[in-house]
Amino acid sequence: MNAAHGLSQSGDTCLMSHDPTVTAAIITVLEAGGVAVVGFVTTLRTTQRTIESGMQTTKAVLASADANVQSTERGERGHRLWERRTDLYVELIAFVSHRQQSRANKLKRAHWNQE
Repeated sequence: MNAAHGLSQSGDTCLMSHDPTVTAAIITVLEAGGVAVVGFVTTLRTTQRTIESGMQTTKAVLASADANVQSTERGERGHRLWERRTDLYVELIAFVSHRQQSRANKLKRAHWNQE
């Protein structure tokens, strides 16, 4: 047995001795590797879900912004339409007022002419 390496040789075959420290070390390394793989896979999945969630949030924000723009455009169109209507109403009121004044003047003249 080679005491320096904890190995025993029988013919051409090299076997490890059953040293509990070596066995524990091998198990620890294998477990650590397994934990590392599980951690990597978990991180990968979490990152993918975060990216998907971010994409959904971005889509929702863009849809909301688009709806806001459309609403603003409708509001601006409605405002312009109301301004046009207001201008028309002002003109109508001025026309009716002028016509009433004109009729009142004609009535006064007719009344003066009859006297």
